Amino acid sequence: MNDRKIYYFNPGYEKNIKTSNSFQQPTKRVQWLMEDLTCLALWYAGPDDLVWSPRPIPDDFLNNLPWRLRPKARVITGPADIDADEAISSRFVAVPWGKNRSDIMRYNAFARAGLRIQIPSWDPNWIGLFHRETSAKVLGLLREKYPYAKLPERPRFIRNMNLLGQFIENEEFPGPYVLKRSYTSSGQGVRFVRSKNLRMNDRSWLSSAFSQGQSVSIERMLNRLIDFAMEFYCTADKVEFVGYSLFKTNDSGGYTGNWLMSQERILDLLSRYVSRTWLDSIRESLRKILWEMTRGAYEGPVGVDMMIYLDTDRAYRVHPCVEINWRHTMGELSAHLFESLVAPTAKGLFEIRFYAHPDEALAAVRELQRDNPLTLDGEGRILNGYLSLCPVDSDTHFVASIRIPAPEWTPPTE
Repeated sequence: MNDRKIYYFNPGYEKNIKTSNSFQQPTKRVQWLMEDLTCLALWYAGPDDLVWSPRPIPDDFLNNLPWRLRPKARVITGPADIDADEAISSRFVAVPWGKNRSDIMRYNAFARAGLRIQIPSWDPNWIGLFHRETSAKVLGLLREKYPYAKLPERPRFIRNMNLLGQFIENEEFPGPYVLKRSYTSSGQGVRFVRSKNLRMNDRSWLSSAFSQGQSVSIERMLNRLIDFAMEFYCTADKVEFVGYSLFKTNDSGGYTGNWLMSQERILDLLSRYVSRTWLDSIRESLRKILWEMTRGAYEGPVGVDMMIYLDTDRAYRVHPCVEINWRHTMGELSAHLFESLVAPTAKGLFEIRFYAHPDEALAAVRELQRDNPLTLDGEGRILNGYLSLCPVDSDTHFVASIRIPAPEWTPPTE
């Protein structure tokens, strides 16, 4: 009997790492993200797996897809959607996007309904593991291992405004700066400070973080050229390297999408700036460090975000650990999308866009579908066109899509 996974998309899980309150509500924006993009798991779930959604999806979403692109997994809204025969003949495994106590507890509803389900046990050590200080520690270990590489300085952590002032006034720690909250990722909870004179909204942002008991990291802002990541997977007895992902961010550092291309093309692009040998060395060192940190205590995907930047001496360098995502990632999803949906020779863009007003997303998607009709190759993979990966209606705010060909990627310059 094979275990069937029950996927649950819980973005923003990091903010609730410390809470045991299973009824704590996320922010309105995170609720929109969860509801609008809950179907993303359909695109990497297996044919016998289930995707747990806060609301049912319209039948016409799947019916309107070309049949060769249709996901085989099924969407459920709760235990009641699993019939008695299915419950008797199946074993299930809970697979949330990210792990925190409150979202793990939500899966207890399936156990109470009598289903045989394996639910992850919460490990209190994850509170420390998921903290941004872990990323800083990893960067410190890499600096020790490669002293000649001129890697960026470790972030410093502050818990009050006085300490922040001491760092900013220190001439040996020149700005501009990047501030980050303890338990956020994917560019969320990040603030750029370009002057030693803090603005009122900077102080308000910091006061909010400190009042919630969060420390804030501070580091020098770098001249970022390329955002990329190394994706790993931790098991009970090893850490495996899964692949590279190349992603996009906005001016505020927030995630906006991933380039869909082969691993070889990604490496070719990165190696225009740094050598493959150097990337291989970083990859192997990270794999060993992650294993030493977890040793089977955490099982699941891990994404280590990185960047190539232009240093003050005009040299291209790698920041090997901007942050660590202890969860499924959009880079991991993008690799699945490329392998399963995109023609091998094509290049595309997986993108997440936000629309603030009613009907705005629906109108934009209809226009993109009309102007970019899908064309498939003989294997049923996308050669050209636009595909919305989740249902879109008049109330949708977040849209996840594939577009092929992508807007031409221009290598950054100084």
